[in-house]
Amino acid sequence: MFESRAILLLCPLLLACAVAAGQVPIVDGDGMTFDDLIREETFVTIVLKDPSARDVNVRITVVNEDSTGVHVDTMGVLRDNDKRGAYKLSRVQEVRVQDGRIPTHRTQRIRLALTEDELTVINDAAARALEIFGASKGNQAMRIQAALVLAVSPHESKPAALRYLQELAAGNDVPTAMEATVPLYLAGFPPDLEVIKAGFGSGNRRARGLAATLTGLTKDETFLRQVKEMLNDPLPELFVPAAIAIGRLNERSGLPKLYGALGALTEEKGEAAVLALSEMGGEDVHEKMLEMLDRAKEKTKVVEWFRVLRVLYALGDDRAKVLMKEEALGQQAYQRAAAILLAADGVWEGTVFLRDYRKKADDPNLVNLKFQATIAETLYTAGDIQEKNRLQRSVNTTLDMVYAKGRTGDSRFRAETALQVQLFVVTLVGGTGSRDMLSLLAGPVESVNAGVAIAACRSVMAIADPEFGARLNEMQL
Repeated sequence: MFESRAILLLCPLLLACAVAAGQVPIVDGDGMTFDDLIREETFVTIVLKDPSARDVNVRITVVNEDSTGVHVDTMGVLRDNDKRGAYKLSRVQEVRVQDGRIPTHRTQRIRLALTEDELTVINDAAARALEIFGASKGNQAMRIQAALVLAVSPHESKPAALRYLQELAAGNDVPTAMEATVPLYLAGFPPDLEVIKAGFGSGNRRARGLAATLTGLTKDETFLRQVKEMLNDPLPELFVPAAIAIGRLNERSGLPKLYGALGALTEEKGEAAVLALSEMGGEDVHEKMLEMLDRAKEKTKVVEWFRVLRVLYALGDDRAKVLMKEEALGQQAYQRAAAILLAADGVWEGTVFLRDYRKKADDPNLVNLKFQATIAETLYTAGDIQEKNRLQRSVNTTLDMVYAKGRTGDSRFRAETALQVQLFVVTLVGGTGSRDMLSLLAGPVESVNAGVAIAACRSVMAIADPEFGARLNEMQL
């Protein structure tokens, strides 16, 4: 059901591979063609013409069009973390065939037929989305989110939901057009370049930010100049999406700005730089991070030091792995983040820290309740299926489970806090991609709070349709 569009597109796309095969050499492939690489899902390394830039442990999904069918002269890839990407063939120096082994630190998802109970949750989520769509005529933002759920569902209202989004995207109001273009992209439809162009030219910061975000997600270099200009803007709402887009586009002229942002006082800007540099990688980034790591520590710039350490850790640096365990895990300000990273990679010290930390009697406020849920999700994803019960408890957070210092008698505040926790957890659950999590979402789907309900419905569809889930996860980074 969810794969029908991909199946219909497969044959003409494979035929296009032969056109592009002569443009990029395949190394160590024993005569394999791009058709062979795609059909056999062979792991390869993409070597780019940029100095030291390469993408390892990827599988080519299509040549001549990317994963959304937007461009020509591109190569679509699927990375071993289930994230999709694309490269222009003109930027690819060669494709090196690996030995075909699946990386040991990843578990490949196997799609099996949905059970009766799982189908019930999916159908209920679509029905709830339709209900919210009809009841949100005065709330366009909520209506758009409900339309997205229907657009990726098997519900009979799917065509109408798509028409609604397409009409908004084709309208004259640029901010609204951009808000509708994003869910259309998430639903698998290529963004209209004219809409993105209008978004970049808009005086609305949100519209410009979304235009940069979509440019990065689609890896379309048409608007590279506009993204690079936005990278010079000090405002976080513009710099952040531009920085992330620069990382996804692998635009190395933006490296100085990203390096500088690692020491930014604004957390959002620093986090964007970490994400972008981790995405880009390369020997030049690696060497610069090692240089900055020592300098930041000498100048006691602890915030910058930990951000640099995280980039190095993401790049697989051996020294960073040791420092993350032996130093970051011992610093109160960063030990929780360090433990999450370590535990997610199966490092025992991180797992032990999280389990011990959970035993502490921290006040159940918003921050700690969200962190407790993050612990459960991290350990569950790392293989501890017993953590599902803890996630279930977090999903069902009520105001009686919330403590707010100085506001113990403020039931309204505590109820709002409980809703924020629920919203956070249902999104977290959807990001796991695990069908075992569908049962946890059945209750939140029926929440009287439309925000929680639609987030739960979206997570249901993200689990049911892995391709939508992968796009959504990448969008939410």
